[in-house]
Amino acid sequence: MVPKIADFGLSRCFDEGQTRAITQHLCGSQGYLAPEFYRGQIAFASDIYSLGVIIMEILTGAKGYFEEEHVVESWMNRLDQAPERHAQLEQVRVCTKIGIECMDLDPKKRPVAQHIIDRLDKTARADYSCQTGMSSSLAELQP
Repeated sequence: MVPKIADFGLSRCFDEGQTRAITQHLCGSQGYLAPEFYRGQIAFASDIYSLGVIIMEILTGAKGYFEEEHVVESWMNRLDQAPERHAQLEQVRVCTKIGIECMDLDPKKRPVAQHIIDRLDKTARADYSCQTGMSSSLAELQP
């Protein structure tokens, strides 16, 4: 139950201090490529953009940009009225915010991977605390 997403079709090996590259060879899956890729630029932030597309596609079933409230409202209609519904909706809200931030047209405004991990970990801890009355970290929850 620990999802892993990987696509090495466009991967590049960067030197230790290198953070981006310029390419003339443009290929990839339409809808998942960061806007700067079409200008021949590849950077770590390009992968973050693709991650945002995947997050939003998981949440909505479609590629594209969605308003946070639209996504949460859609999930309100799907979830039962169970006590954990509030925590589940908060997870949807956090993931939606992350997805939208990852898809920012300005690569410099996209979150770094560690920031995303920290936010997901914080959400998982809060959800775990609500369900059990105990706190934990995401790392402790993984088998």
